[in-house]
Amino acid sequence: MFFILKLLLIILLNKTNAYIKQNIETVLLPAFYPTNAKEISLTVKVFGQLISLHLHRNDQIASPEYEIWQYHIKGATEKLSQLKASDPCLYIYKDRISSAIINFCDERGLEGLIFLKNDTLEIRPLWNDLVSMSLVDDICVGEQVNLSFGIPHLIKRSLQYSVNSNLYHVDNFKPKRRYVRNTIRKLTIKLAVFLDAEAYTRLGPIVDYNEEKLHNMILAYVNQIQAVFHHPSLGVSIDISLVHLDTVNLREKYTNFGGEITKMSKSFCDYAETYNPPYDNNSRHWDVALILTSINIFFWSKSENKTERKFSIMANSSFNAVCEMGEKSCAIVEFAVNDRTISAGFGSSLLAVEEIGNILGMDSSLETCPRFKRIHSDEKYIRNQTTWAKCCRPVAENLWNEKPCLRDRTRSKNYEYENKLDHSRYHDLPGREWTAKVQCELFLLDKNANVVTLLDICRILQCETPTFSRYNNFFAGPALDGTYCAPGKECRRGKCVPLIEPPYIFKYCDDDNWSEWEEGTCQSGCLKNSKGVMVKRRYCKHGIHRMPNCGGLYYDVVLCNDSTLCFKNRVTIEQFTTVKCTLFKRKKMLKNLTVILKEKPGSQALHDFEKPWKACTIYCQQKKSPIFYAPRLEMLNYGINPYFPDGTWCHTDENGQNYYCRQYYCLPENYLFEE
Repeated sequence: MFFILKLLLIILLNKTNAYIKQNIETVLLPAFYPTNAKEISLTVKVFGQLISLHLHRNDQIASPEYEIWQYHIKGATEKLSQLKASDPCLYIYKDRISSAIINFCDERGLEGLIFLKNDTLEIRPLWNDLVSMSLVDDICVGEQVNLSFGIPHLIKRSLQYSVNSNLYHVDNFKPKRRYVRNTIRKLTIKLAVFLDAEAYTRLGPIVDYNEEKLHNMILAYVNQIQAVFHHPSLGVSIDISLVHLDTVNLREKYTNFGGEITKMSKSFCDYAETYNPPYDNNSRHWDVALILTSINIFFWSKSENKTERKFSIMANSSFNAVCEMGEKSCAIVEFAVNDRTISAGFGSSLLAVEEIGNILGMDSSLETCPRFKRIHSDEKYIRNQTTWAKCCRPVAENLWNEKPCLRDRTRSKNYEYENKLDHSRYHDLPGREWTAKVQCELFLLDKNANVVTLLDICRILQCETPTFSRYNNFFAGPALDGTYCAPGKECRRGKCVPLIEPPYIFKYCDDDNWSEWEEGTCQSGCLKNSKGVMVKRRYCKHGIHRMPNCGGLYYDVVLCNDSTLCFKNRVTIEQFTTVKCTLFKRKKMLKNLTVILKEKPGSQALHDFEKPWKACTIYCQQKKSPIFYAPRLEMLNYGINPYFPDGTWCHTDENGQNYYCRQYYCLPENYLFEE
C-alpha cells in the first residue's frame, strides 16, 4: 500500500515536471513496478487531463503449451528455459470508453498505448533512440521532486491507432522485449559498496553533511564503473547492480589497521562476508564487496638485506575470487585521500574497475596486456586508458561459462529499496550532473576548487584551488563520462565527442545563485614579452539535495601588468624550455616513451587557429631527429604540466593584435571568455 501511495503521489506531480511541445509531453514515471502483482494502478496527468488505469496482468497472450526454441549457427537446437511464453510484464485495461496495453518488460521504462474516446496516446522511455534532442531542450524539473523515484517518458498523441482497437488481439500492439538475445546471456555483477568512517569524515563538508548528496555521489561513482564495463573493447557488456550501500559507518567488527593492506583486507573481507546473504538467489546477495577508504594503504616488503620497506599502493583485491567458494571477493580502493594523489575522487573509479576486473580473473601481467593506453593496467598512475587490454576480452567472453553467479539478475521485492540503489538514473553519463567543477571539489576536498581548463579534460581533469598558488595545478584523472568539454560536446570513453543523445540530466527550475566575482593578485612566470595573469573566481550556491549547477563561467584568467613583479631579466623561451625538456627527459616514468628527447632548448610552435593550444605547448628536440616533439599527452598522463605559463606571449596578428596564453589557449589580448 505504501508503494502504491508513493507511486500515485509521484505521478500526480507530473504536471510540475512536464513540458508541452505540440502533441508531445514529458513526464516522470516510477522506475520500478511490482510485475509479480496481478494488478497495477497507473495514474498520469497529461495534456491537461487526469488518466487513471487499473491494469490487469495478461496471462493469456499465448497457449501454456507454447515453447520457445533458439537456433544455433552450428545447427543444434536448445530449449530455452529462461524465456516463458506467458509474459508476466504485459498489462491491459478496458472499460466502456477507453482501453490500454502497457509493456513493463523493458528495464529502461514503460512502453504502451492508451486509447481514449478522442485520443490515442503512445508511451515510450525518453531515451528511445528515435527521440530527437530537440524534444528535451526545455525540460525543467523542480528540486522538490526526487528523481530517484522516476524516469522520464514521452507521451505523444498518435494517429496510427484506432480508438476501437481490440486489445485482446495482440497484433495491434506487439510489446518489444528489447535485447532478448542479450538478456539470455546478460552478465551482472551484484555489488556492495561501503564507505569507511575516515572517508565519510573527509567528504562531509563537501556534501554539506547531507546523506542524500553523499548517497547520489556514490551512485554516480558506481555508474561510471558500469560505463567502463560497457566499453565495446571488452567484448561483452557487463551490468553493475548495486544491492547494498553503507555510507554511514562500518561497525565494530571492521578495523583498518592503519592501512596495512594484509590485515586491513582480511578485516574488511571477513566483515563483508558476515553480512552477505549466503545464497545467490537472494536479491540482497552480492558478488563483489568494495570499500572506499581515506586511509593511505600500504604493504611491507623485505629487501635483499632482509630489511622491511613500506610500499604505498592505491587499491587491492584477490585474483579470480568471484563465484569461488572460500574465496574473498572484495576490493579496497583509496577514494577521498587528502594527500593530493590521483587516487582521490571520481578518478579512482578506474582503480575500482581494475580491482573488480582482477576479481573476475583478468590478469594484467600477461604479455597480451600492453602497459599503456588501456583501462586494465598495473601502471595505476597512467590516466589515458581508453580501451580494455586484449588479455581481458577472452576472460570476459568466457565469464558466462566460468562464473555462473554473474548470470543471476534476481530483483528485490522491496521496490523502494531497489529504486534507492538504482544508479542507472545517470545513464552511464554521470558527468552530466556531477560537473567538472564538482569533480574538482571532490578531488581537492575543497568547495572553492575550480577547473583550470577544458583542454584535454576528457583525458585528464586539471583542477586548482585558491588555497594554493595559481601555478599549483592538480591532475584528477579523466573527467566522468558526460562531462561538458566544449560547446555541444561531452566526454565519452576518454574523448570529447558531440552530443548524440538527449541530455537525461535535467535543468532545474530554480536557478542556483552566483556570488560576486573575486579577483586574486597579479602573478607572473616572468617570460620575455609576456604579461602577468590574475585569477577571477565566483562561487555557486550548493542546492539542498544536489551539487551546484550554475550555468556560465565560474573561473577566469585575465591579463595584468607584471612590471613590478619581474625586476630582473626576464626568462627567454629557450631558457624556460631547456629546463622543462630536461625535466621531461630525466623523469624515470618516461622510460617507455618512444621519442627520446635532448637536454637542449625547446621551442614554441607557431599559432594554429584550428588548434589554439599548440602555441602554448612546450616542444622539445628529439635526439635522433631535427624535428621538435611535444610530449604533451605523455606528460599529462603522469600529472606533469606540459604548457607555458598563462600570460606567455604566443602570437601577433596582421593588425598588430598580441595574443597570450590563457587557460593554455593562445587568445587575443582582449578576448573575453564570457562572450
